[in-house]
Amino acid sequence: MRTWEPAGHFFADFNGTIEHQLNEKNILRLTGYYSQDEFQFDPDTVYSYSNQNYALSWTHYFNDQVEATFSVGQDAYDFQVQGEDNPLNSYRYNFDIRQRFIKAQFRQEKGDKHIFSYGVHSIWYDLNPGEIAPFGAESIVIPDKVASERALETSLFFGDEFEVNDQLTVSGGLRYNLYGYFGPQTLPVYASGEPNLPQNITGEQNFNSGELVKTYHGPEFRLSGRYALTNWSSIKAGVNTMRQNIHLLSNSSVITPTDTWKLSDAFIAPQRGIQYALGYFQNLKKQYD
Repeated sequence: MRTWEPAGHFFADFNGTIEHQLNEKNILRLTGYYSQDEFQFDPDTVYSYSNQNYALSWTHYFNDQVEATFSVGQDAYDFQVQGEDNPLNSYRYNFDIRQRFIKAQFRQEKGDKHIFSYGVHSIWYDLNPGEIAPFGAESIVIPDKVASERALETSLFFGDEFEVNDQLTVSGGLRYNLYGYFGPQTLPVYASGEPNLPQNITGEQNFNSGELVKTYHGPEFRLSGRYALTNWSSIKAGVNTMRQNIHLLSNSSVITPTDTWKLSDAFIAPQRGIQYALGYFQNLKKQYD
């Protein structure tokens, strides 16, 4: 008979920023974040998560109207489950994703009415969908690993914040997104006109490391406005479209957190959405003695 023992947990977060002003026109900034969470529903299974991100940015002021910020960095997420219910089937399962990015963003004031923002943003995805390995000398669990996934997403964007008058401000933007999914990959080939089911596989296609497997591209736009009714209240409205190239996979049949992520590939297209918003805003003035 098993003896119940209290489950444990551990949570830690660290973040910091270092900023150095080289001169009147140049600023360097280093930011970082790290978190480690670990908990147990029972003494035999340990769940752990880790998030890390860091970025180095350089802001340069060309003149009173134009400034630019150049950034490089990485975001990372690790998830692991360690099961020790029985020495023979003890295992360690883990999933991780790395997102390395580079971004150049410009801000330009054009007269008294316009503020332009434009630039380019690239993200390199390196995703380990999951692997399982034996844990302990007695474990007979067979190691297995899902093939890694890699993709490059690049966006060009332009926006304009236009002050029509003292009451009305309009903001609009356009972003064009280009996404490429890369090998190494081995993909099934399905019979023409048939559903993508195992019984309809007629062969496979191999892609070498760095070889382009599939591309997707398309525009995104946003439009919003603010109308000031008084100094303390305003009406805001907006609409924007979105394209998402990474997908969350959730298992709702179990209570344990086993969510993973999946990149768009030759069979899964990017998610697309449109969002509308309308709101009334009121600033509540407080009087102090």
